Amino acid sequence: FADVEVEWSAKVLTHDTENVRYMATHGDKRFTSKDANALLWKYGARDKQNVLLTGHWHHRSIKVDDENFRHISLPSLFTGNTYSDHAGFTTKAGFALFEESRKGELIHTDISL
Repeated sequence: FADVEVEWSAKVLTHDTENVRYMATHGDKRFTSKDANALLWKYGARDKQNVLLTGHWHHRSIKVDDENFRHISLPSLFTGNTYSDHAGFTTKAGFALFEESRKGELIHTDISL
């Protein structure tokens, strides 16, 4: 993917398309679950729809769904091991696809394996 530009920081990777800014981080640090406005101020783009992608919890959910911000916890390709099973962390494996509609709106497709 040599043609995909990604901005790197120690906490967040960002990638911009015409209408969406994707921000990706592992999701295990407290800053991702704190005030969404603070996160957007530091890493977001005010003229785009902002999408925060995390995966630490190995389950799919939409944690925040606002007009200009969505926080998506992505499913895991690897569903776990004996430790996660005994701890009650079970989920169905999967992945997500993202694209923009002709109107520039986010299309999020969740695919279970």
